[in-house]
Amino acid sequence: LLSELEVSSEQLKRDRHKEAQEAEQLKNILAATEERSNEEAQEARRLRQSLALGKAAEAEALRRLEALKQALHTAEARSEEQAKRRAHAEAALKECKELCKRQLKHQNAVFTEELQARDSAVEEQAAAKKDEISKRLASLRSQRDRLTDLRRKVTSTPTNGTASAAPASEG
Repeated sequence: LLSELEVSSEQLKRDRHKEAQEAEQLKNILAATEERSNEEAQEARRLRQSLALGKAAEAEALRRLEALKQALHTAEARSEEQAKRRAHAEAALKECKELCKRQLKHQNAVFTEELQARDSAVEEQAAAKKDEISKRLASLRSQRDRLTDLRRKVTSTPTNGTASAAPASEG
């Protein structure tokens, strides 16, 4: 019985040793599992953070895209407004040019008419002066002719009984 007890005790010691080894293996497996679990949890946290950052970056990119769309819309509206203003300014400029041409044409006509009237007045004055000068000249010639005739008469009439032989000078 004692020997059976010793064998049983030895068997029990071996079983306990084996169970201790298995327990140690299980502890190691549990520790490795916990370490992997912690690493996976950390990786999951990093992925969640990356996902959150990605979503934030996506939201920022969408916000910027919307801002760019708005800026483009505003620029297009300004461009259209500027095109309208430019067209209006060009039309006003064309109208102004036409008005200036008409006014210049009218002023040229008035100026030409005034010049013609002045020319006519000057010509009339010149003709009147010419007539006046011609009449004056005719009057002076007539006076000269009378004076010449008088000199001839005076020089041809004998004084003190002798006739003057010198002809009268004209002029």
